[in-house]
Amino acid sequence: METGSKFYLIDKNFKQNKKQYIIQCAMAAVAISLILVFLSTLFNSAVLAAFGATSFIVFAMPKQKTSNARRLLGGYFVGILVGIGARTLMELVTPAFDILWLVSVFGALAVALSILVMTITNTEHPPAAGVALGIALGGYEFIGIAILALSVSILVFLKFILKRWLIDLM
Repeated sequence: METGSKFYLIDKNFKQNKKQYIIQCAMAAVAISLILVFLSTLFNSAVLAAFGATSFIVFAMPKQKTSNARRLLGGYFVGILVGIGARTLMELVTPAFDILWLVSVFGALAVALSILVMTITNTEHPPAAGVALGIALGGYEFIGIAILALSVSILVFLKFILKRWLIDLM
C-alpha cells in the first residue's frame, strides 16, 4: 500500500462505475468459459492459470501496456516457443541422467528465458512466462498449442471490438 493512502474495502471507482464493472466481468466470464471448454482438455493447470491471468489483464486492465495486442500475442508466442524448447531439451537430458530435480531446473530456465526474450523484444506479458513453465513441466500437443494461440487471438479480437466500452477497473 502506498504511503499516506487510505485503505478502502471497496474501490472508490466501483461506486461510480458499478454497471461497467459488472458488465466487463460478465463478458470475461462468457469469453473465458467458451474458450476453457477447449483448453481444459488439452493443458495442465499452469497453462490454464496463465490464461486466466491474461483474461484478467484484458478485461480489468484493457488500457494498460501489458494488454496490448503486441504484448499479448508476442508474449504468448515467446512463452510457447520457450516452453517447447525447454520441454524438448528436458526430454533429451533427463532420461540420460534420471534426476528428478533437473525437471525443476528446466522449468526455472523456461521462465527465466521467456522473461529475457520478452523484455528484449518488447512483448512483456507476465502470464506468458507461466505458459512457458506449464509447457516445460507438463508437456504439450500441437493441437493444444494451436488452440491456445487461437484463444489468445480471440481475446485480442474481443478487446479490439469492445475497446470503446472497456475501461480500466483498477
